[in-house]
Amino acid sequence: MARPVKIGLEYFPLDVSIDDNLELIEAEHGLQGFAIVIKLWQKIYANGYFIEWSGDHAMLFAKKINTELTLVNDVINSCFRRNIFDKTLHDDQKVLSSRGIQKRYQLACQQSRRKNYEIEDQYNLLKTQKKEFTPNKPGLTPHLPELTPAISTQSKVKESKVDNIPPLSPLGETSSKIDYGKIVEFYNQTCARMPQANSISETRKKSIRARVKEYSEEKVMEMFKMAGESEFLNGNNGHNWVANIDWLLKPTNFVKVIEGNFKNLRNNGKYKANDPRSSLATGYQERL
Repeated sequence: MARPVKIGLEYFPLDVSIDDNLELIEAEHGLQGFAIVIKLWQKIYANGYFIEWSGDHAMLFAKKINTELTLVNDVINSCFRRNIFDKTLHDDQKVLSSRGIQKRYQLACQQSRRKNYEIEDQYNLLKTQKKEFTPNKPGLTPHLPELTPAISTQSKVKESKVDNIPPLSPLGETSSKIDYGKIVEFYNQTCARMPQANSISETRKKSIRARVKEYSEEKVMEMFKMAGESEFLNGNNGHNWVANIDWLLKPTNFVKVIEGNFKNLRNNGKYKANDPRSSLATGYQERL
C-alpha cells in the first residue's frame, strides 16, 4: 500500500522581529488578536497552505479557542485590510491564505526535501512565478527563489530619501514607492514648532512605511497638519511637553491625532486634549 502524500507542515517559521502588520493587529485588538492570528497560522500550515473559512468555520474556531466570535471576525477583517490574508481569494474560494503563506509553505517543503507540493490552481497566488516552482522532470525538486535578498552585515549602503518597499514582507505585499524625504520635509514645515527631523533613519523609515501602508501617504500628511495646528501637542499643555515625529508615527498616537483627540480645546487658560483618555497618561508619558 502506497504511503499517503503528506500535505501539512509539522512546524512553520515565526520571526523574532514581528512585521508591522502583525504589530498593528496587536495594537488594534490586543494580545488576543495576536494569538488568534498565530492560531490561524497553525491551522493553515497543519493543513498545508490554506484552510476553508466560512461563518460556520469561524463559529467552530471561536468555540475551540474559547473566544468571542465577533472578535475573531474583527481580527479576520483586519487581516484582510493588511494583506495578512488575501481577501479576493477568500471571496472567490472561501479559504484563508496569502502569497506569503504559500511562499513559506513551498520553502518549508523544499527544505524538508519533499518532491510533491504543488499548489492547486484555484488557490495559487504565485501564478506569476509558477515556472519557478514547477519541476521540469518528475522527481526533481523545483528551484525556489529566496524570499528576501541576502544582505551582508559587513556592507554599508548610502541612505536614499526615496526607497523601494520590498515586494514581499513576511505578512503582506506591496510594490509602491515612498518618498521619505518629501514626508519628513512636510513634517518639518507643518510642525515647525516641534523638534525638527534632521535625519531619516531606518527606524523612521519603518514607521513611515507602516503608516503609509495602513492609511496612505495623503493621510500621513493630513495627520502632520492636524498635529501642527494642535496647541496641546506643541507645548501649551501645562507641562511644556512637545510631540515629535517619532511620537506622532506610533500606531496608537497616529490614530488619536487623526481622530481629532488633540484639537484645540481650552481648559482654565490651557489647551487640553479633546479626549480625556488622551491626557498625560496616554500622551505625555508615551512620547518616547
